[in-house]
Amino acid sequence: MPGAAVTVQSNDRQFGVTTNEKGEFFIPAVPAGRYNISVSMLGFKTYVSNNILVYSGKETVLGISMEEDIYTLEEVSVMSKYINS
Repeated sequence: MPGAAVTVQSNDRQFGVTTNEKGEFFIPAVPAGRYNISVSMLGFKTYVSNNILVYSGKETVLGISMEEDIYTLEEVSVMSKYINS
């Protein structure tokens, strides 16, 4: 999904990016360690995954699926009033 907000964080570090037109993201220079990741986009439930292990010198690849979040809104009526001048 293009334009999704991605946040990767640990206790003392936080990185954030948005996905590209293919729904991909890349965060350079993330130090090795364990991270929590969240991905959010309007109309979808926020994806959260904890304890993602990032290794030194190796790319971490994630396949993330997001679930649609359906909002139920109340009815809206639009009316016009014709004024003859």
